[in-house]
Amino acid sequence: MEYYLIMKRYIFILSLLFLQSCLKPDEVENKSHVVKSMGETVAKQYSDIPHLSIEQMQSLEKDTYILVDIRSLPEIEISYIPNSLTQKKFEQELPNFQGKKVIVYSTLGPRSSKYVRLLREKKIDAYNLKEGILGWAHRKLPLLENGKETLRLHVYTDAYNFTPSGYEGVYK
Repeated sequence: MEYYLIMKRYIFILSLLFLQSCLKPDEVENKSHVVKSMGETVAKQYSDIPHLSIEQMQSLEKDTYILVDIRSLPEIEISYIPNSLTQKKFEQELPNFQGKKVIVYSTLGPRSSKYVRLLREKKIDAYNLKEGILGWAHRKLPLLENGKETLRLHVYTDAYNFTPSGYEGVYK
């Protein structure tokens, strides 16, 4: 079983490397489709945890969940989803969130999926936000930088620079 999981991860990493080498983000016409496909790939790779689409999250009552941004501080300083907490703040205030769903996001989902797995091992009702902040941007939902709307988005790496038209992808 452990061998199977190692091979599954190896194939996933190779797939992402292959995707990066084949796709040049600035040459892709339908970036939204690529983001959706990558979100589906992450959901399959981390099939042992639950994933919520952005639309599913939006249908929830706002007081029933907490949104957690797992990305690094330099990424968050570029932009973040409104009303999200950093991982550090979430962990500091964890006792305050009893009985709430914890929805975690990253750029596309691998990092947030790993964190969701850890939270679920601690019996926390956690979910990965499928497509992450890139999917959020493709739906033209607001992003904030220091409390003000922005069209800048940290994409983690050039391979993930599938920002929608009019947005600036930052990755350095």
